[in-house]
Amino acid sequence: MIGSPRLFLLGALAIAILPTWASEPPGELYPAEIRDELRSIRESLESRQSELWSVVPLVTFLLGMGAQFLIHRQKVKHDEQVARHSLIIEAQRELIQIQIKRRERLYGPLKTLLQQSKGIYDQMCQQLRSHSPERYKWEEDEESTSGMSFRTYKNGQWEIFRLLNQLPEICENEPHVLPLVNEILLIGRQIVATIRESSGLVLAEQPELSETMSNYLSHFIVLNEVWESVQKPSRNNLEYAVGVYPRALNKQVDEGYDILTKKINEWDQRIAHEASNFFKTTG
Repeated sequence: MIGSPRLFLLGALAIAILPTWASEPPGELYPAEIRDELRSIRESLESRQSELWSVVPLVTFLLGMGAQFLIHRQKVKHDEQVARHSLIIEAQRELIQIQIKRRERLYGPLKTLLQQSKGIYDQMCQQLRSHSPERYKWEEDEESTSGMSFRTYKNGQWEIFRLLNQLPEICENEPHVLPLVNEILLIGRQIVATIRESSGLVLAEQPELSETMSNYLSHFIVLNEVWESVQKPSRNNLEYAVGVYPRALNKQVDEGYDILTKKINEWDQRIAHEASNFFKTTG
């Protein structure tokens, strides 16, 4: 509509004063030609302004939808991250439960039972030494986990004491320690039951423990047979080259228990740390 610099200036003037117009511009201020041109410009601007306001609701709606979409997309992304992290934490907790099961059903009971058995065994040895010092004594032994080994004097020399082979003599000459021997056997039956029920929970890092536990089962079977035979009037005092107590059992069980405890504590701390960091970063 504005086809010349002059009309352009008139249009700019109309735009500047358009908001203040409440009615037709006073006729005495403008010539008729200018008044008509201003009227035409005003009507055009009002028409365009009306058109502009008509699309404002649509633009507002579209902007609102766009904002909701972005918010929803961010929420979905956040929920996926939370779900993924929760699955990782849950998997780690399942692994911890497996280790706890190992400790509670195999390593923990064995550790306790072996400690009880050793305590009673040491009491028995102490009573034997006090009652018959000429036949029994403690001696330093680098191969022993405790640094000491109990010995018996036999055939003109000191030998490592083996309950399996000494039971007949103990029954005959040291009956005062038989209640302790009986207690050792009772604990041994619990050890056998634990091994038979939970031997499959041995750590992969300890394949040698499976063999040691098998040796203990063999040891206890023979020990129990000897115990039953020496209580009969017509007993045979035999010495057994096999079936002796596997000394490595106590050490291997203690090592496995410590490995499990360390793993469980480390994984607990790792899960707590990862969870804390994740929720700090994701809000």
